[in-house]
Amino acid sequence: MDLSSKSMLEQFRSLYPTGCLISEVAQIFKTEFVVRVSIVVDGVTRATGLAMDVQVALAEDKARARALAVVDIPKPVAPTQIAKVVDLSDLIALTDVHMGRLGWTAAYGQNHLMNIYGKRARRLLSQEELEHFLEFLKAQPDVAV
Repeated sequence: MDLSSKSMLEQFRSLYPTGCLISEVAQIFKTEFVVRVSIVVDGVTRATGLAMDVQVALAEDKARARALAVVDIPKPVAPTQIAKVVDLSDLIALTDVHMGRLGWTAAYGQNHLMNIYGKRARRLLSQEELEHFLEFLKAQPDVAV
């Protein structure tokens, strides 16, 4: 865990002493672990983060950092805002999995997004556009290895 993640975790613990982080391996895709980290405060899931890596510990660190970033520790965020960000974060992480499965480079993905949606990054897509993009990726056949 890097220093910024450790600092965010310490801030989270001081603001939410009864809060907890739950890590789980959501999927194993070829040689990579997909890890989901959920942040639960007072029995309510406030945020989740997904990440993948060939090392489960690194995937967990990345997912934890994403989840903590969504909680936005320095200032409170309305639950409706958290839900929207969490959904998009999860969708973006799932597109990461499928883009990796297809062997897409970042440049190839950006070019595709510009051609189809007129936007250079997935974070600029609406939830509907992200869902459409994810379904498109899922429908593509695996790249032969």
